[in-house]
Amino acid sequence: MNGDKSAVLRHQWQQLIADWPARFGAAPPCREALQSLQVQFRLPVGNLAGMGMNRPNAPPVSCDIVTFQNRPCMLIGAGEPGKVSSLDAVALRKILRAQQVAVASSLPIAYFWFGRCDIAPDPAEVFPDFDAAGVLLQRAAQASSAGISQFVYSQQTQGLGGLVAHALARRSFCDSEPHDVPPYGGFLAWLQERAALPQREPPVCHSDPTGTMPVRASKEYDTRQIITQLVDPGSFTEYRTEFGRTLICGYARIGELGVGIIANHKKHAREPGRPFEFAGVIYSESADKGARFILDCNQNRLPLLFLQDVNGFMVGREAEVSGIIRSGAKMVNAVSNSVVPKITLILGGSYGAGHYAMCGRAFDPLFLFGWPTARYAVMGGDQAARTLWQLQIRQAETTGRQLSAQDQEALFEGIRTAYERQLDPRYAASRLWIDHIVFPQDTRLLLFRALEIALYAPKWRELRTGVIQT
Repeated sequence: MNGDKSAVLRHQWQQLIADWPARFGAAPPCREALQSLQVQFRLPVGNLAGMGMNRPNAPPVSCDIVTFQNRPCMLIGAGEPGKVSSLDAVALRKILRAQQVAVASSLPIAYFWFGRCDIAPDPAEVFPDFDAAGVLLQRAAQASSAGISQFVYSQQTQGLGGLVAHALARRSFCDSEPHDVPPYGGFLAWLQERAALPQREPPVCHSDPTGTMPVRASKEYDTRQIITQLVDPGSFTEYRTEFGRTLICGYARIGELGVGIIANHKKHAREPGRPFEFAGVIYSESADKGARFILDCNQNRLPLLFLQDVNGFMVGREAEVSGIIRSGAKMVNAVSNSVVPKITLILGGSYGAGHYAMCGRAFDPLFLFGWPTARYAVMGGDQAARTLWQLQIRQAETTGRQLSAQDQEALFEGIRTAYERQLDPRYAASRLWIDHIVFPQDTRLLLFRALEIALYAPKWRELRTGVIQT
């Protein structure tokens, strides 16, 4: 793709994000005040959470990893000055996700509670479950027990803010005056006492991957070219190139930070004398290769970066004879029991069990990012729509209804349109399945910052994989 087409594509992607509102209502004052505090870097977590949902009284909530004077922290803001805010299920899940990232990285946490923040009056959604209000307090307490410093600014001594301030934080300020912008001197003084990041020069973006990624999901492209555009020039060393051809593994550096890369190859494997292999499909050899590489990175304490554009595991009699079930389970085991930080970036499709094996949301990646080209579902749009369409036709026939060809076509189009909307990365981001949608040209710097956070204060555990069938 030439430069003109790349520019058009970038503009389309920017409009794709802009057309979906970035939030309901205003952001908490701490987000607006970041400009005056000379923030070196900001990585938003869940900035599209709740978008497109029916949340007429949703409170403003922001969660950002920010760096002041080379000192990082997780900054959580909620509520509005002088008002009572009810945190609904989406707002609570967003805060919980921010806490999860902070605790996993040993990042200091700063809470800014404006007005009075209570939980919403719907107990079924926010009260008793594992992702509800009680877990927010539990995680704050566990962070305190783990030695993670927490700062709380609260405008009320009641509600969630007051409880966290009085019971759990190492330093807290309760201010009954409803300032639009709170005094930040105490916060900055607290942050100065925290450990600083090592001095590193941010990497230069030496090329733009936008033109490498095709617009149509079914089109092949060279994943190795995207990898070389994301890593430091000349730093990528591939692991067992000729084995497991649909999965690319290798060692690289991003801003001089080491990382192990596992990526789905999006070119069909066509070689004389060897079986044809479909692009983006995980075969037995690929799964074995991925498992061995992941375990090797764990032994060397090397963070993992998963680049997803996966259709799933290979199916069929030949695949089963080749051991796809055993090999797939081996790769899932290696991902599940990894003790090094894991970062996932969805480039294109993220379908089925391939999503799991490539460190999907359920496998605890520290960050899960997505490009605007990401597609996130059990299966692809047309395949899923046709399956649901056939089921609904059978259901109609069992009740004695006969659908005309025109009715069947209208039914299929309605199902496909609804499913395509759910494949959209904004749909996933609004449900916190994706932490942040990033443009290709910004990805190299974002991955560098994510690795910095991952290595801020790592807690290395012993690698234990349990039973692995060989």
